[in-house]
Amino acid sequence: MLDRIFETTGLAALRSEVTAYAVELGAAGARLDDVVLLAHELCGNVVQHGGGRGRLQMWRDAHRIVCRVIDGGPGLPDPERAGTELPAPRAAGGRGLWLVRRIATVRIETGPEGTTVTAEVPMP
Repeated sequence: MLDRIFETTGLAALRSEVTAYAVELGAAGARLDDVVLLAHELCGNVVQHGGGRGRLQMWRDAHRIVCRVIDGGPGLPDPERAGTELPAPRAAGGRGLWLVRRIATVRIETGPEGTTVTAEVPMP
């Protein structure tokens, strides 16, 4: 299992580590790109919206790769709807979770003491 604490300054190194670990878990080609993109987007959201520091966990479970990102931020007001609609073309942000929801099955647990996003990517 990959289990890392991260913050803004470590995102580039974390992305490289996620890539290498996803390859170890059997991800290749477009599926590898999907896993790396979703991990990077979720970690970026933590840095921008979730208090600037978080924890990434990643593992393979049967026929899927699971990526879990945990933060200590203020929580999401409406986790069921977060990222379900594409933001307006000129919107400055809001596409990260929308992209993740296109790639993976997403579960969000949130409250005033933080948010946990678990994304599951099917693997052959």
